[in-house]
Amino acid sequence: MSVVFIGRFQPLHKGHVSIIQQYADIIIAVGSSQYSRTADNPLNFSERRWCLQQVTTGPIVAVPDIHDDAHWVEHLIKIIYTVTPAIDGVVSGNALVQRLCQAAGVRVIPIIQTLPIDATTIRQLIRQHNPTWKQYVPTAIHDTIEPIIAQTAA
Repeated sequence: MSVVFIGRFQPLHKGHVSIIQQYADIIIAVGSSQYSRTADNPLNFSERRWCLQQVTTGPIVAVPDIHDDAHWVEHLIKIIYTVTPAIDGVVSGNALVQRLCQAAGVRVIPIIQTLPIDATTIRQLIRQHNPTWKQYVPTAIHDTIEPIIAQTAA
């Protein structure tokens, strides 16, 4: 089964890694790829791609936000088709992404959350200099993401 896993990965965490490991044929789509150095999007696309490359060898594509829900799925599919001619579904934990894909007739594969964590909480913990965030993030990316996220205002 060929799937697209779309997320912002701000930052990548072990919940994301768990999902990536469930699929042998997975394309990672980095959403809102044009944003960086903001509270919600501290990492740029290159940094997010590097983090993802520490846990997968599969294709990673940038999906800039076009701020147009009516055409967003078409935009996503055009980008995905530069990597593969077909997909079996989209994996996402984002309700808007799920709704838009379903409305466009794209199969949505729901995420079953295995860890009680999300990227927003991880960013908050890093900014609070609370080291508990490290248990939720792959060790290989700690030194890269911590200073960047700590410097972006919440």
